[in-house]
Order: sequence, then structure tokens, then C-alpha cells
Amino acid sequence: MNQHNATSTRLKIRNQVKHSAEGEAGLSATNPPANRQERASRQKQRQKLIEATISALYAFGPSRTTVDRVVSIADMSPGIVTFYFKSKDEMLLSALQHLADELTELVIKPAEAELDNPKRAIINLIENYLAPELANTRKLSVWYAFWGEASSRSEYYEICGAVDRRMNEIVLQLMTKLALLEKNRHLDIDSLAMGLSGCMELIWQDIACLPSDRFNRNRALLRCFGFLSSVFPHSFPHGFLPGMVLPSDQLPETKNHPTVIAFRSPNP
Repeated sequence: MNQHNATSTRLKIRNQVKHSAEGEAGLSATNPPANRQERASRQKQRQKLIEATISALYAFGPSRTTVDRVVSIADMSPGIVTFYFKSKDEMLLSALQHLADELTELVIKPAEAELDNPKRAIINLIENYLAPELANTRKLSVWYAFWGEASSRSEYYEICGAVDRRMNEIVLQLMTKLALLEKNRHLDIDSLAMGLSGCMELIWQDIACLPSDRFNRNRALLRCFGFLSSVFPHSFPHGFLPGMVLPSDQLPETKNHPTVIAFRSPNP
């Protein structure tokens, strides 16, 4: 994508999101909000439509998601959609932006705020990244469905790519700071950051593809912290799992460590 087209795409996305946000705030020029209660009601309606859009995308995929299916799931009248979204495309784009904003608010921003404490920051980043309210089959299936169409839809690529780049950057910064903290200057930080990001990404793919009853969040956390313990053993002892101790039958066994201890997270 050349610079002119990339700029045009970003402007298009901003304008679409701006229009949608105005609808959320109830600031339509032809439908000014009567009072704070009405604004709150409109915000709630818009969010209900976005959640219904995500559910429709999960059930039918982007190409088969229609306005009729969305309003049926939301149990709302079709006419109300036009108040918040100019088109089906804008409705889908708003759903994707909602997922991207959620990842940013729940995972990226808290980690960025704790860069001075890289150990606590990376613990929170992994836990938040795998939190059920974010890492669930419904939302992740939709996220990957958008990624699957990103090659032909520049708006999707802009949103998905931007949040992924920001996520990768914060992981790289935290790995760099951990290496300095443990005086491991010989480490290939770029490769390690890619390794941790890849580990978390594969877990997300498992969540998106596997039945929910086959996903074990504690095992997923242990895999992420197991990767860190192999590189930063002082900060993350073998079997480290923040905040809890698991029964031995819930911990993975290895040839060299048949018994794995889950340590409580020390005070920062």
C-alpha cells in the first residue's frame, strides 16, 4: 500500500469511527439528545448492536452477517441501526474497532503504564491477554475472521495491524528491560519477544478453534511463564504461576521436573 492510499485509508477509518462515536454520544444533528439519561440510553443501544454484530459474525462470518441478523440477535427494530451506522460495512468496522479498543484498554495500556516494573507489567500483560472476558471463543473467532479478510479490506488491515504492532512493541520493551534486570546482555531480545508473542498468539488460536471445555487457562498461563522461566529464571522460577498454587494433577509434567511447583507472585 503506497503512502497516499494508506493516508486515505486512515482518514476513512477515522471519519467512520467519528460518525459512529457521534451516534454513541447521541450528538446527531437531527436527533439532539434531550438529557443525560437519553444519551446513556443511546450509548447502551449502540453497544447492544455492536455486541449483536460480534455474535452474528461469530455465527455466520463477515460475508453472511446481515443487518437483519444483527437486529434479530439484538431484539431491536431494523430502523434503529441507521441512527448509529450508515451501512453494514460501518457496523462491521465498528465491531472490529470495539475488539481492538478492548485489547488496547485491557492489555496494552496497563502494561505501558508499568514499564518501570517490567516483571509486574509482563505478568499483568499475560494474565490480561488470557482473561476470559477478552480471550474467549466468540470474540477471538471474530478477530481472526477479520484478519482473514484483511488482505482484501484495507480498513480491517489498518485496525488489526495497528493493535498488533503496538502489542509487539510493548512486549519487546518489556523483554529488553527484563534482560537488563537479570544482566542477560547476551540474549537475542528480538527473537525472545517474537517467541513470547508467538506463544500467546498460538494460545489465542487454540481458544478460537477449540471447544471451550477443552481449554485450560491455567495450563495456558503455565506455558507462557514456562517460556519466561527458561530465559529469566531469577524473575520466573520453574512452574511460576502468579497468585495461586495448583494441585499437582493440574500441572504439566516434564522429564526433568516430574513435580512442578506453582509459586505465588512475590510483592512487587
